[in-house]
This record gives sequence, structure tokens and C-alpha cells, in this order.
Amino acid sequence: MTLGERLQELRKSRGISQEQLAEQAGVSRQAVSKWELGESAPELDKVVALSEFFGVTTDYLLKGGGPASPSPAPKSGWDREAIGQVQYVVSAGLMAIGLLLAFGLWHYSQEDVVIWGCMAVQAAAVVWYFVGKLVNGQEAPFFIKMLDWALGLFMPCAMAAGFLIQRLFRPYPTGIKEVAIFLALYLLALWLVYRRLKKAK
Repeated sequence: MTLGERLQELRKSRGISQEQLAEQAGVSRQAVSKWELGESAPELDKVVALSEFFGVTTDYLLKGGGPASPSPAPKSGWDREAIGQVQYVVSAGLMAIGLLLAFGLWHYSQEDVVIWGCMAVQAAAVVWYFVGKLVNGQEAPFFIKMLDWALGLFMPCAMAAGFLIQRLFRPYPTGIKEVAIFLALYLLALWLVYRRLKKAK
């Protein structure tokens, strides 16, 4: 087993991403990827730091000496990955709350301030999403990204459809023409988002 294979095995045993390991080692994710592929080797100070992080000897990292399968450090409570996933789910929840509030409050009062207030809730969800991404250093699952976009695009597409038909903003479409325009805009927007997210994977 090579140094790169040992590093990859240790990283996976801890359940951390290349980005998280790179952060621990003070290098880029590409450097970690090259180490694991055997395209380059970490410098001596990085080997020492990695051995301390994984709780193995430098001998084990460099030559495979020492314990054959070092046990991963016990996890206490929530790890960063779990917290990140919760943050992403909360962001989608806030998006849904903003949309549902817009539906209910608009039905009750039909004032423009309702739409903008509920869109502010959705804007807070976007901020929460990016704070979560910054804190845990990992990407959200594809499903969560699509869900956030689907919830976030609903009101703008409905407002655009309402404006085109009756010069009126509302959070959901009414009437056959408005629904047809809304569906065309909404499905086109979702298709474009889907293509972009798939390409970025």
C-alpha cells in the first residue's frame, strides 16, 4: 500500500472529505488529491501534522509500519458533516416557510408588503445556506440544491407571470393564462438550474 492509499484509507475511516483534510493540513484540496493519487508526496512537516491528526506514527504513513488498521478517533456528539447537513435542511425549510407564509398572508390581506416580507424570509434561507457551506466546507446534496431553487424560484416566476398578464404582483398564479405563463417560466428556470448543477458536479 502506498502513502497515498494509506492517507485515503485514513481519511475515509474518519468520514472526512479531501477539503476537510486539506484544511487540517493547511494545503489545497488539489494537493490532498495529488497525495492520494501518488502524483506528489507531502512535505515532512505535513507528514508529522497528518500523523498527529490521524493518531498514527509517521512510520506508518511513510512505510506502513506500526498498526495495520489504526482505529479512527471516537466522535463526540455531532461532527461538522452532520451539522452541515442539518444547516442545509434548515435552509430548505426556511425557503418553504417563506413560500407558505406568502400564500397564506396574501390570501388574507393581498398587500405587496406581504410578498416582500416573505421573500426576505427566503433571503434569510439563502444566507443560512451559504453560512452553512462556509462553516462545514462541504457541498450540499444535489437534492437540497434543487429543492432550494424550486422553492426560491416559485414566487419570482409567479410574480413575473402576474405582471405580464395583469400588471399585478402576487406569490401564486391565478387564471389559465397566468398559470400557463407561470409554468413555462418556472419549468424553464428549473431546467436551466438542473443543467447547471449537473454540469458543476
